Amino acid sequence: MYMDDSRKDHWNQIQDRLISVCKEALEYFLKLDSESHREAWRSILVLFLTKVIKLHDDRFKAHASVYYPLLCEALRYDLKTELRHILWKFFLRAGNAYIFNVSHE
Repeated sequence: MYMDDSRKDHWNQIQDRLISVCKEALEYFLKLDSESHREAWRSILVLFLTKVIKLHDDRFKAHASVYYPLLCEALRYDLKTELRHILWKFFLRAGNAYIFNVSHE
């Protein structure tokens, strides 16, 4: 729906709803007390962040501006390598989107 040209008139509404739902999911993840519950969410977050990273710049910025503080908060937890790696990619992408000109070394 988000990329469907036939629904172009509704893209802003779709984006707003998508951002709202994903923000709620991130907030829920951050409130989990159990390490095993956070682990159960790992694959979902990896998939979600992978899709966000692949968005075009304008859409990425709309999402990143909402998720950035929540993902910074997620760094407080002991995260598995796969999730840390996708967070690293997200932060690099955010830096590049906001013209920090970050290299990938």
